[in-house]
Amino acid sequence: MPDKTLSLLHRVAMGQHPSSTLFLTVTALIIPVAVFTRSETFITMAALGLFILGLFIVWSGLHHSLEGVRSRRWPASVATLSHIGKRGGVGKSRRMFELDITYQYAALGRDYTCDRYDLAAGAYYTEQQIDRLIAKIQAEPLHKVSWDPDNPARSVAVPGLHANPVIRIVIGLGMVGAVATWWLGLWTFQ
Repeated sequence: MPDKTLSLLHRVAMGQHPSSTLFLTVTALIIPVAVFTRSETFITMAALGLFILGLFIVWSGLHHSLEGVRSRRWPASVATLSHIGKRGGVGKSRRMFELDITYQYAALGRDYTCDRYDLAAGAYYTEQQIDRLIAKIQAEPLHKVSWDPDNPARSVAVPGLHANPVIRIVIGLGMVGAVATWWLGLWTFQ
């Protein structure tokens, strides 16, 4: 597969291309139609959409898992913590919080600023969890960050693999497996 096609598929799977939003919208509209009309055409289209969505979720999980594993080997620099706090009111309950962090570091003779704590891709915490995390970070006498040698502007304070990408892989494989068993006739909607 040509690099250009692979790059486009990667951007769509990661939600970084306008067609990924279009795909999600069309799939979200087809699924209820398929359920309520029982049209074989719409059911097949919905299954295909769920199958492709499952593949995209697996791709995204694999990408972030590999990035997490690779980040363990990234060079490290001492960082200066310039801001730490919490962003509140995330999610339906408005009781979940995100870490709001900014730090500066030097890599390859240049200074950089980054706001990425880990590679968990949108980790949310309860108020007690975020307060404990902030206190732990503030209590550390020395802050280190690992930076990507291919792009030193990308860094992370806590390198390594986290649960979020692995959960995405499991969910995506579940979606692909459910649709595949339906297509093979091992499972029906009836």
